[in-house]
Amino acid sequence: MRPVTAISLVVALAAAVLIVLTEREQPRPPEELNAIASGPAALVVYHPGLSDFPDSVVRAFAGGLAERGWRVRIETASRNTPVDLSQFQLVVLASPVYWWMPARPLTNYVRRVGDLGGRPTVVLLTAAGQGDRALDVMRRLVERRNGHIKRALVLYTMRPNDEARISKVPNRTIALELAHAAGAAIPPSR
Repeated sequence: MRPVTAISLVVALAAAVLIVLTEREQPRPPEELNAIASGPAALVVYHPGLSDFPDSVVRAFAGGLAERGWRVRIETASRNTPVDLSQFQLVVLASPVYWWMPARPLTNYVRRVGDLGGRPTVVLLTAAGQGDRALDVMRRLVERRNGHIKRALVLYTMRPNDEARISKVPNRTIALELAHAAGAAIPPSR
């Protein structure tokens, strides 16, 4: 086998493995925040991704919601994630961006739900540096499924999240602060 062919084969195999890893469901047990609160309920459905960044961003956002008085249920996007949204007044859809698109388990979940019932919906994406195309895909998907975009946010690992603070504060810290503040900015509604 020629060296060029062998290298091409290794690159193709590595790409295939990455695609499989980023597109497979990663079910985890559901979590509840602020479960005893009497406020409205928010369902956060997310795809964890390959790093802990999406998970950390989701938890920061959900923590902001809970501090504001929301009861929050966190679920990973899978075939087992509930599609009956009748008990939730807010839906949060979160995903890392791979190949310039939101993760397939999340988009598949939204398609399974079918009708978001006009519910306020937050789209929360994480990306290395390019998230605009994935954000457009999610906005269109939510709107086609009768969701009302309440907030859409992309937080980055490589691209600065706040140009004014990037030289003083780690970008990840800024992202988590922005996620928390975005959750805390959504007032409870019935």
